[in-house]
Amino acid sequence: MRKQTIDSEEAVAAIRRAYGLTATGENGISNIANQQISDLNAAIGAAEVELSLKQVKVEQARGVRQSNGNIEGLAAVMASGVITGLRAQRSDIIRKLAEMQPLPSQHEVARRPEAIRAEEGLRAIEGQISAEEDRIIANLENDYTASRNNVIALKEQLKKLTGAGGAENPDGVAKLREAQRVANANRQVYDSLLNKFKELEQSQTMLEAEARIIENARAPEQASFPRLKLFLVASLGLGLGLGLGGAFVAEYLIFHRLQSTFVTPVQLEQTLGLPMLASVPLLCVDDFERNGDRLDILQYVLANQFSHFAEALRCIRIGLRRTDGAKAAKVIQITSALPGEGKSTLAATLALSSALSGARVVLIDCDFRRPMTSKLFHLEKTGGLIDLLAGRAKWDEIANVYSSLTIVPVGNGARSSLDLIGSSRMIEVLKFASEQYDLVFLDSPPILPVSDAAVISSIADKTILMIEWNKTDRDLVFQAIDSVHLSKGAVTGVVLNKVNLTTIRSYGYEYSKFFADTEKYYEYADGQSSQQGRS
Repeated sequence: MRKQTIDSEEAVAAIRRAYGLTATGENGISNIANQQISDLNAAIGAAEVELSLKQVKVEQARGVRQSNGNIEGLAAVMASGVITGLRAQRSDIIRKLAEMQPLPSQHEVARRPEAIRAEEGLRAIEGQISAEEDRIIANLENDYTASRNNVIALKEQLKKLTGAGGAENPDGVAKLREAQRVANANRQVYDSLLNKFKELEQSQTMLEAEARIIENARAPEQASFPRLKLFLVASLGLGLGLGLGGAFVAEYLIFHRLQSTFVTPVQLEQTLGLPMLASVPLLCVDDFERNGDRLDILQYVLANQFSHFAEALRCIRIGLRRTDGAKAAKVIQITSALPGEGKSTLAATLALSSALSGARVVLIDCDFRRPMTSKLFHLEKTGGLIDLLAGRAKWDEIANVYSSLTIVPVGNGARSSLDLIGSSRMIEVLKFASEQYDLVFLDSPPILPVSDAAVISSIADKTILMIEWNKTDRDLVFQAIDSVHLSKGAVTGVVLNKVNLTTIRSYGYEYSKFFADTEKYYEYADGQSSQQGRS
């Protein structure tokens, strides 16, 4: 194979010598000629671009001359420094001639020699400008002619080169191609065989490593890693440290929260100095499930009149009667320090619970900004208190009945709520309602964000302040009470809402003792009532 490769390469060299061919590419033209052709094509392209630019300039100049146009407007003329200087001199002479012109009263005076010399200088400069313009145009013509001749010369050189490099010897080029293919194939086969031979030669010279047994392996008596005792001790220590640290942090956070909020009735009464009416438990999602149906809060009160929640509502009603003086209070405002504490829900359920006891009860939604009571009874788009206060509707047109409870929604209107609530018309409406009903509950906005509740407290008989369990900050509660006092109102009692009976067990017996047996008692009562319902 080595001999065949050498013979085929010598045949290629012999054909090149016989026909005078150099190393060729696939098209039969020498590699050197290919490079020269590529360079010439690039040079011709650049020369033709330059020729096109110069042709545009020459044709523009010719067109201006043929049309007797202003040659001074050509780009080449404007770029000439000589013409720029001559123009400046011409402008200076023209200015001087204008200054030398005689006045109208002196038109008979003979022309001065300075004016004559200035005119001669002006004609001389204009002649120089014209000559310079002719020279510039002639240079454009010469540049254009030189560029055109350069393009022609390059194309002739390219034409001669493409005819060289073997194109005039087609037989020799064909034989050279055939011989080159045979030589390339032989070279590839020879190189492949040579590489395989080298690999075999190296594999035969490699020596196998000798090995001998020094000692038989034995099963270890214990694991070298991990060391179980050390890991157990370290794990216990780490777990103990993390547990104690977590307990300390949790105790600190819980203690800080308990000191800044209200958790127990005694804590609330001692801090505020106000009577605690009731602790309303937090209802879970499962509490609203009944026979596969999901109840809303109003349906829950109707269906669970022996529940802990219903008993808390009765405690509020009893507490209100306990705080009555010589005259029974009828107009009762229910509010809170902040939004989201559940005042609207409590107002609706407390009014419904009072109505179920046989009393004539009306619930009026006074929260003009967020009428949650109207939304709870699906009365958002009906007429209501605003329409009544504005004189657009009568009481019978806005009063709605749910079970035995009368509801007055907010209604619709453009006037500000404070103007309506503080009006004498509002006092008349409450007086009328207290004459027609045993109890009038007012669901007012929260005290701190707006001033409506403070205004209502001055015209209501009693004000109940709602406090969310373990959430509402004590300072905010004090601010709300002070705001009511500034409006010459008074907070009759407070209600601790959303008491989580499950969470409070984790706070220890000191806090959970107030609710220890409550949940079990009402679970038993609910079971008895459900059995009676099934029987």
